[in-house]
Amino acid sequence: MDSNKIRYGFKNVYYALLKELEGNVTFDTPKPWKGAKSLTLDPEGETNIFYADDIAYNTENINNGYTGSIEMAYLTDAVKEDIFNYVKTKKGTLAEDANKTPNPFALLCEFTGDKHGTRHVFFKVIPSRPNLEANTKEDSIEPDTTSLDLTIVPVAVGDHAWVKDSFNASDADYATFFTTAPALPEEAEE
Repeated sequence: MDSNKIRYGFKNVYYALLKELEGNVTFDTPKPWKGAKSLTLDPEGETNIFYADDIAYNTENINNGYTGSIEMAYLTDAVKEDIFNYVKTKKGTLAEDANKTPNPFALLCEFTGDKHGTRHVFFKVIPSRPNLEANTKEDSIEPDTTSLDLTIVPVAVGDHAWVKDSFNASDADYATFFTTAPALPEEAEE
């Protein structure tokens, strides 16, 4: 299969709640989160350089995951309940409780390419509370969106600290990517 030459587009956002029990990490089946607008992630970590013999003798890069933001058309009730722990009230509303903290989740999404889509899973996403913004209607309607900051941290398993994985159209799990619970990678044996 031909590989992409360019990447564009952002769609098919799903979330899968992360469960950690006695060091074992599992994920729920992904749920759709419609209305993907944008995703911006910056790498976290630093480069440490050790100088000796008047040169950069040893250089190490530290990978602490990513930080950034996601912009969505709307924050659905399912997302409010599942991720942000909004509480269903006796009146049938969803109320925000300051004593509840967001749940970590895996973020699944797809970037479009000139040949095929590439599907990504970020394993442990810690969200901030979303922004709340509303504007008056003028001559034309400009939709308001919801943005939230994301911190993506590594998941330590054995000798690995998994951050993300990517799947191309030729990969075995590509077709079931959004319908099957994510799993942390296992290194291939040589």
